Amino acid sequence: FLGGAYAPGAAGRLFVLDEHWTCLAQSAIHDVSGATPGMSICRAYLAQSASQTPTPTDPLAIATGPAGGLAEAVVAAALLHPDPTLRRRALAFGQHFLDNQYRPADSPLLPNPAALLGGFRDSPWELDVRVDAVQHIGCALLGIEALLRGQDLPGSRP
Repeated sequence: FLGGAYAPGAAGRLFVLDEHWTCLAQSAIHDVSGATPGMSICRAYLAQSASQTPTPTDPLAIATGPAGGLAEAVVAAALLHPDPTLRRRALAFGQHFLDNQYRPADSPLLPNPAALLGGFRDSPWELDVRVDAVQHIGCALLGIEALLRGQDLPGSRP
């Protein structure tokens, strides 16, 4: 499917809201076969979303919850292809997530504080915790740990 240059990613015609799964599929394909048939689709998605990288000077540029899937894609690509730009981008997502993790100081804002500790705010203006966002963020953070260690740990790929 990826090797056949499926329509949305073919010839740079990426026109979808979320193609992070292509980077994750590419990572799995590479693990099994060593091939990289979908990297053009993954790279097009990463290029299209480059402006959605969190920065310390603009912490509200991207909400934490929606950033989870994108971060997984960035981390998967950075693990497959050592690239300083992808690595910096992955680390920026990691810092963004850690900055938006619930902490005990947040407890006055929460109806059941103990239930949310360790979770991540979906966004600064929505204090909810979404299971799918936490899953994406957790997988991205495991991959970032592998990047920082310089070794692919079992279960570390998104």
